Formats: sequence, C-alpha cells, structure tokens
Amino acid sequence: MNLKINKYYSRLSSKYDKDKDVKKFVKGKISSAQWFIDAINQRSHTIKRVVESIMNFQDSYFNSDNRKLSPMILKDIAEDISMDISTISRVTKGKYIQLPWGTKELKEFFSEGIKMKSGEVVSNTILKKELIDLIGSENKQSPYTDEELKKIL
Repeated sequence: MNLKINKYYSRLSSKYDKDKDVKKFVKGKISSAQWFIDAINQRSHTIKRVVESIMNFQDSYFNSDNRKLSPMILKDIAEDISMDISTISRVTKGKYIQLPWGTKELKEFFSEGIKMKSGEVVSNTILKKELIDLIGSENKQSPYTDEELKKIL
C-alpha cells in the first residue's frame, strides 16, 4: 500500500511560520496522519506475514488438487512468525483470501488434529467432511449408528 501525506499539507506548516498556533496545529495533524499511515502499513505487513505462514503450513492445500488441510492451530503461526497468539487471532478474524478456486476466511485454515489408530494425525475438518459425505450417502431407511460411523471413519 502506498499512502502518503499530500504535499500541500506538508507545505502548509511552513506557510504559517509566524503564527505558532496554526503551525503547531498543522504539525500535529500531519504527525497524526503519519502515525495512521504507519499503523496501516504495519497491519498490512502483519497480514502478509500471517498469510505466508499459513500457506507454508498448508502447502498440501495450496499446491495440490485434493485441497486437504493439515492440522494447524493459531499457536503454530504465532511461533513461526514470532507474534502473540492474540495477534494472529485478530489478524485472521473476518479477513478473507481470494483464491482461484474460491474465497476463504483465513480462520478456515485452522483446525485441530486428530490422531488416527495408524498414528497419522488428520485435520478435524477432513473428518467432518468425510462424516458429512457418509451421512449424505447412507440409506435413509437404515441409517448408520454412531458406532458404525466410528468404525467406518
């Protein structure tokens, strides 16, 4: 993002050299504007770092056709980019990323891992999707019991 203060306002303070109150007022407003610009640039930089880290952790989602998420929690990203978990939470809440295959909220890339009997750790979002598919394709006259679903999964 390339934000800057209009040169007209930058020159305004020198135009009122003799009126100290006006000069002080203008300089204060310019200082506030510069602080605001710096805050926006910092926020943009933080979002970029978070997204890059998510992309690294979710490589199999972004670089394959099966779009399977790996288990990843806020702490993983926080540790990766040396930021507080609460910062990662704020950065990802209500923020979306547009991808060639659709738009996703950044929060959607986080999921807990569930350890399978084989020892493999699988994202809970994968299991939820498989469960939805199983229930969607079951015989509605004789639906699976919870125990049967557990065994199938």
